Amino acid sequence: DLSGLALDMTNFATFIDSANDRAPIAQRGHAKQKRNDLRLVGLALVVTRDGAIPVTSHVYPGNRPDVTQFTDVLDELTSRYAALFTSGDDDKAGHGGTRAAPTVVFDAGQNSAANFAHLSGTGLHFVGSLPPSDFPDLLALPARRRRPVDVEKFPGLSAYDTRAGVFGTDRRVVLTHSETLHAAQARSFDQTLAKATRALGELAATLARGKTRRDRPAVQAAINAITGPRWVTRVLTTELTGTTPASMRLTWRIDTAARKTLETELFGKRLLVTDQDHWTAGEVIAGYRSQNDVESGFRQLKDPHVVGFSPMFHWTEAKIR
Repeated sequence: DLSGLALDMTNFATFIDSANDRAPIAQRGHAKQKRNDLRLVGLALVVTRDGAIPVTSHVYPGNRPDVTQFTDVLDELTSRYAALFTSGDDDKAGHGGTRAAPTVVFDAGQNSAANFAHLSGTGLHFVGSLPPSDFPDLLALPARRRRPVDVEKFPGLSAYDTRAGVFGTDRRVVLTHSETLHAAQARSFDQTLAKATRALGELAATLARGKTRRDRPAVQAAINAITGPRWVTRVLTTELTGTTPASMRLTWRIDTAARKTLETELFGKRLLVTDQDHWTAGEVIAGYRSQNDVESGFRQLKDPHVVGFSPMFHWTEAKIR
């Protein structure tokens, strides 16, 4: 069933011999293996929502942002789809030689005004996601505005179906809240706060002993690094007093009211965008969650017990492709 497709992009590390280091598709980057002799290759993959069958792929230099490859993937996809199902072969198409355009699912990493404009010209339908923090008015809506989606299929999930301006165009958006995601984010944030307070405690103890040799800007930079993780500064405040290494002291506190406000505003929420106005909210959500199929495909490709890409040795660009 090609009515629904999932799109995602990832990087692979590959080894290129120094004598053949001119391959433009394998570029230097930050390989997770932390090896300087590796190069990165980008791979965009489109699979069917039904069975996760690969439909098309696009290989690109690994030092390019994913968002810049979106239009190339869409063009290749629409070309292949047209060749398969709009050739006039009734037996192949099953609908007089023509099929409705598929719905492509992608994440917020592909979002840009240019990409949405290009997407509207392909004839493809879409389900994507948006950064909720870009829509504070929707985040501020009280929980009573949301309605349960499907207590059997999506337990603990509620949604608010509305419209909003997305890159200058009025589009359908669905704000969802998952109790499971909310709880997971709360646990993760607790761990982040605990790590930050431990580090602040160690720094405060060092300052109290008068043993630091750092000046105030350096100490403040260390504090900023400790409190740098997402959302920490919204609930944790620090105060550094003193001007000399011997006189500096550090105190901090966690604002429980701010923590509660943060949870209410952000935790558990996703914002989906689609042009499928006739779908139910449950169908939009199910469509977006199907992206896990392509992510699962990437995990298999990178699993040395399945495919063995860990990394492979490639000597020419053709073999990489």
